Amino acid sequence: LEKELYIFAMPSLQEIYSFDGTERVNAELETPDRYSHLIKALSGGRFIARGTGSSYVLASAHESSCSVSSRFFDRILHVDAKNRKITVEPGIQLGSLLRFLASMKLWLPAVPGHPSISVGGCVAFNVHGKGQFRTGYFGDYVDELVVFHPTYGEQCCSTRQNPKLFDLTIGGMGLTGFITQVTLRLVPLTGNAIQRTRVPVESMEQAIETLLSSAEKHEQVFSWHKLGGAANGAFAPGYIYQEDVVQGKYFGLKALAPDTLVFPPRTSLVDRGIGLLRNQIPFVYQMSERLKPETEVFDLLRGTFPIYGKEIYHRFFNDGLLEYQVIIPHQNVASFIAELEDHVLEHGPRVSLCSLKVFQGEGKYLNFSRSGICFAMDVPNHPNEHAFFEFLDRLSMACGGIQNISKDSRLSVETVRATYAARYDDFKTALFKYDPKRLCQSAVSERLDL
Repeated sequence: LEKELYIFAMPSLQEIYSFDGTERVNAELETPDRYSHLIKALSGGRFIARGTGSSYVLASAHESSCSVSSRFFDRILHVDAKNRKITVEPGIQLGSLLRFLASMKLWLPAVPGHPSISVGGCVAFNVHGKGQFRTGYFGDYVDELVVFHPTYGEQCCSTRQNPKLFDLTIGGMGLTGFITQVTLRLVPLTGNAIQRTRVPVESMEQAIETLLSSAEKHEQVFSWHKLGGAANGAFAPGYIYQEDVVQGKYFGLKALAPDTLVFPPRTSLVDRGIGLLRNQIPFVYQMSERLKPETEVFDLLRGTFPIYGKEIYHRFFNDGLLEYQVIIPHQNVASFIAELEDHVLEHGPRVSLCSLKVFQGEGKYLNFSRSGICFAMDVPNHPNEHAFFEFLDRLSMACGGIQNISKDSRLSVETVRATYAARYDDFKTALFKYDPKRLCQSAVSERLDL
């Protein structure tokens, strides 16, 4: 991987903001380009690791911490093709890594939606992909980590060695130190393209039935919904997408150039125009899907990253984007949908995106893991939509759900304590035992009293 020449400099004070655009702080940012500079940066007081800044919440900055970037720590350190393992530095981006793996007929199944996300960031939030039911979480493919903390130096951890640190770091939001190495377990790549089949559904209830019947048959299954009433009286019509890796036409493995989140200049005229266009997103998407063939075949990399090439979506939210993601246990899904329908039809929140997935597994600590149906909804950062999300908080708690901490910048510590219950207490206790001085701090850890 090519690196640009970088001259080490003292930390600079910069405005750092969350990917959803709702949290901003002035914080020191340091970008070391070699290990001696990295260790020096991590040994000067409070710090927090920073990848590519692709987290919806502000997990890599705090006004009293130095954000230490992994930008130049992006190398592939070792490849064990026989045992299907690879060791990388935390700053390597998923697009570059998967392109390399595909050339070796290997793959990493559980990845999020954009190629610019770093491996370190994937570990920090134990992310999932479009098919969690089949592929699990990113942490399921982590074989070993090396973590630096000023108190302990570099420590190797895995399920076999230092398992407590390993469990605390997977999904630990970067609060255990700076990850310097990640060893990943890989799977054989069975094709060179992704085939996607679109199945129309008349309602959210029908979508649940189709998702559950499809989850074991396809590698990735998810849905899209226009949240509201349809002409036939059904609620939230949409589509189910069923995806599988296939041996198809060879598209090549071109490098994906990551886009960045840029908010347009704020003026009353621009705000008004953007708002009008944003409100039409569900309608435009539904119409465009109707014009496409039922089955499509995509380039392997572009099919893996659904957000790539659609970054303009985020630019419709110049005041910020709020995303709600919650897993509702199967036995309470019908009640959740019924209450959601009543609220949406009465209050009409401006939901630009609604998607469902099937999840399975019970994780530890603050990992977003539970068996059930995952509901995801996007709205503009506006007081009316804040009220909608507060309703979702109450409904989720009543239905035994857990929210995704990595997606929601307005989640309160009270809500997280109530929904994660003992898992929150266990994480906080273990974290303070490991790092009583709490040297790693971010805006998220402060908001959640960690």
